[in-house]
Parts: sequence; C-alpha cells; structure tokens
Amino acid sequence: MSPLQAWLACTSRAEESVAHGLGRVAKSCARNPWKCVAVTIVGCLLCALGVLRFTAVSEARDLWVDQGSQVMKDLEWTEKYFTTAGRVNRVLVTAKDGGNILRPETMAEIFRMAD
Repeated sequence: MSPLQAWLACTSRAEESVAHGLGRVAKSCARNPWKCVAVTIVGCLLCALGVLRFTAVSEARDLWVDQGSQVMKDLEWTEKYFTTAGRVNRVLVTAKDGGNILRPETMAEIFRMAD
C-alpha cells in the first residue's frame, strides 16, 4: 500500500466516524428537541461567563509593551515624578556629531528648539 493510499484510507475512516457521531447527535436532538435546546442555552451561558470579567484596553502601552519590562518600570517612575496634564510628547535628542549632548553648545541648540 502506497503512502497516498494509506492516507486516503485513514482520512476516509476518520470522516466516516465523524459522520456517524454527528448522525447520532442529530438523532438525539430529533428525539429530544427541548433537551437539545436546553443544553445549547446552558452551553452559551457558560461561555458568556467569561464576559463578566472582560475589560477593554485601549492604551497602546498596555497593549504592546511588556508590563514587567524595564521600559514600563522607567515609564511609571517618570510619571510618578514628572506628572503632566494633557497630552504628553517625548522627543529623543542626539548631538549632530554623535558626541556628548550635555555640551553647552548642544544644550543651547536644544533650548532654541524647545522655544
């Protein structure tokens, strides 16, 4: 028997067993329709229990940043000591020549940019 024939025989048996099982479920539902309706409703209610603890999250940092990461710890520290009202914008500034940003001429450029 070739691998293809073995695969076809296996899938055929699986399909027949699934069809047989679904046929038994259909006959059971046809004989006891109210039991079928009740089981369906109970199943839906059990699935709906998960909605009770559902909370929607829309903050990008809560969605995309690992909550236990160093970035989040730094952000929480920053928000604790530098509270602001309204929208916050952060700008990353580097020196043009790649040198130290704390040089007086670089700091003067940053202050000109901030004004």
